[in-house]
Amino acid sequence: DTRQMAFKAGVNDFITKPVHADGLRQALERCFFEAADRLDTPSHEIIDVKAYQEFLNLMPVETSNNQLDELFGNDEQALTKISESLKAGNRIEANELVHRIMGVCMLMGFTAMVGSLKKIESALLDTANELTPSILDQLYIDVQATRLAVAEFSVTS
Repeated sequence: DTRQMAFKAGVNDFITKPVHADGLRQALERCFFEAADRLDTPSHEIIDVKAYQEFLNLMPVETSNNQLDELFGNDEQALTKISESLKAGNRIEANELVHRIMGVCMLMGFTAMVGSLKKIESALLDTANELTPSILDQLYIDVQATRLAVAEFSVTS
């Protein structure tokens, strides 16, 4: 079945030809609502506030700013590096990056990103499976949600 093959390949949704405006609108709404729901998730479900506060208390300001900049600055350097490795077909390099970034996220208490990174790491280690775009899309959404949660944390602290 074409629909099942498409979902297995990592599509977010599926519509058939001929494309009707209502079907396309509904598919787009489902994708946007999924992302919007994640971005509206309360910050305590995105980051472990206690762990993040401990990280900030233990690390010099410059170190914590450098870590945040690597994750969120310059169009998410971390995501860009992972994507570039994957595009080059270098699963080993991508996995090393994922593992290193996951360690930083664990230290900082960025639980949502850790969850997405674990899925990517698992997919990278299973060489029989292709890494689907939806896994990277989820990481991107979690990065945006974490960025918002960190900004909210900074304002309330």
